[in-house]
Amino acid sequence: MLLTTPRSPDRSLKTSSSDHAFALAVTLTLSLLIAIGVPLAAVLPPKYVQALPVSILVPLYIYPDPGSWDWLYNSAVKYPDLNFTAIVNPCNGPCNPPYPGGLQIAAIQQLNKFPNIQTVGYIDVNYTNTDNGTVNEQIKTYAGWTNTSGLAIHGIYFDRTPVREAGDEKDRGGNGKEGGEAGRVARYMRNISATVKHVEGFVEPTILIHNPGMIPDVNLTKQYESYVDITVVFEGAWQDLPTAPETKKRVAVLGGSREQFAFMIHDTPMEIGRTGIRKVINNVRKNAQYVFVTNLGDKWEEGVAGIWWWVLAMTW
Repeated sequence: MLLTTPRSPDRSLKTSSSDHAFALAVTLTLSLLIAIGVPLAAVLPPKYVQALPVSILVPLYIYPDPGSWDWLYNSAVKYPDLNFTAIVNPCNGPCNPPYPGGLQIAAIQQLNKFPNIQTVGYIDVNYTNTDNGTVNEQIKTYAGWTNTSGLAIHGIYFDRTPVREAGDEKDRGGNGKEGGEAGRVARYMRNISATVKHVEGFVEPTILIHNPGMIPDVNLTKQYESYVDITVVFEGAWQDLPTAPETKKRVAVLGGSREQFAFMIHDTPMEIGRTGIRKVINNVRKNAQYVFVTNLGDKWEEGVAGIWWWVLAMTW
């Protein structure tokens, strides 16, 4: 009689089915967690998660009465691994030369003591309606703060930068003075942006932020993009916030990476809760590193309100 080794049962089909069921269960679980706002970083090992850090862009337009900036100081202490960029605005600009008042100086010096806070000075270019010479003088005034110990700032935040070249029928708010020769807006923005990068006095590396409040025309911005570090591609109410895929589509036109873009979101209802805030942050962080979210509406840039601490807690 010919003896043979008993044949093991064929488990390949069973194993394949089990693996498929397990993979499906994992996929469904992760989908559910994402849907309710739980980040993948909280459930997956670090090697499987792409880090998408968030930094907080803070419009600090409130007067520094005693205690009025403590919330930002305390935030920097509580979240030492979170970076803040504070936009200081003493007098809708740097105040008359050479410096702002004593309380302003002390408050800004206090900000500059924190390693995770960088400060930039506010200048309103008003879609290029602010005279070029005025803007350049304000830049130099901010840069001159370096002559006072602890007062030097890291760069400039240009508010209301143009979206298109002057004369475009779709021009936002006029975007500059009526008429004028072709290319005037680009030359204006290139000139003042270059001044920021070339003037002495700012803490290196110098930071330049443009805020058009929406996606600007790439045909305009490409003429001075080499000077710009961050562009605010959305400033608006929570209900107008585009979806992440739509934002990705819009931002792709500009090129660049998420480290170059920012969102500033106001009128965020507290009713959406922490889970809703998590969804907002996760929406933004896919396309932009810098974010500001507040539930305030009118004069939203002049204070901090209820969801501030929720926002900070949701940035990891």
